[in-house]
Amino acid sequence: MSSLDSSFTSEDLNLLFEAITEWENRGSEMLIWINAMKNMPDDTLPDDMPEEVKENVKKLRKYYLSKEKDFKSTHQLKAERSTLLKAKIIMQKTDAAINSL
Repeated sequence: MSSLDSSFTSEDLNLLFEAITEWENRGSEMLIWINAMKNMPDDTLPDDMPEEVKENVKKLRKYYLSKEKDFKSTHQLKAERSTLLKAKIIMQKTDAAINSL
């Protein structure tokens, strides 16, 4: 049975870096959806579309627009923090490579 160690291996740092990148991408996807819904004109839904579908699209649009203010207020700060965290990971990887020489 292996024991838990608080030190990071190079593989751990790579995985953490990838996880942060995936998390950043999820935030970007939300921003894309918010902007798409914000920029969608009200009259873009086809006339022959069933009313139930139109209502669902309107609800979806309302949902994303309601999230815009909260999301944008935290998105920039989170992006800056993740950039700094990724820089720290790169520094740790560099230090680990130097120490292994």
